[in-house]
Amino acid sequence: MIRGAAYEAQLMEIPSDKTVVHIEEIEDQIAVFPDMGSPLVRDALVLRFGPNLRKIVVDGYLLVYRHDEDAVRMLAAIPGKSVQ
Repeated sequence: MIRGAAYEAQLMEIPSDKTVVHIEEIEDQIAVFPDMGSPLVRDALVLRFGPNLRKIVVDGYLLVYRHDEDAVRMLAAIPGKSVQ
């Protein structure tokens, strides 16, 4: 699991320790089952982060990641009510 610097900074801004723990638990699951997130990602995210993305919503945060043969790369934790 590789966390980008921007992703790390976004996690630091989450006010709830419980939410951060839940996100970390989901990260562990993604590391084992990288296809568990949806490949249906908004075009704006593809423009920002590139192709072959996946997403999963955790406690009101949209986690955006990419996986390849070598690793899972966590790219963003985007807060919001309409994160789908």
